[in-house]
Amino acid sequence: MARKDYYAVLGVAKTAAAEDIKRAYRKLARKWHPDVNPGDEKAEERFKEISEAYHVLGEPERRRSPATSTGRGSPNSSAISSVAVVTR
Repeated sequence: MARKDYYAVLGVAKTAAAEDIKRAYRKLARKWHPDVNPGDEKAEERFKEISEAYHVLGEPERRRSPATSTGRGSPNSSAISSVAVVTR
């Protein structure tokens, strides 16, 4: 399964500041909100996609994750790499 480019979903650069991400999210959320587009399933799906992107990029810890910044790796890849191997 291909990973989503959350930056592209929100229409911001990968170097965008948190304020720019928030501004883009709010603008798109107002445009695609289901209450503004009643009965439009495409708008509802787009709103969910925008919300997911902001959920990930809106938090600095998630934003720095290798899985979101490069599109490679898995969400657990950083946890796996920090596990120490103990031998006896």
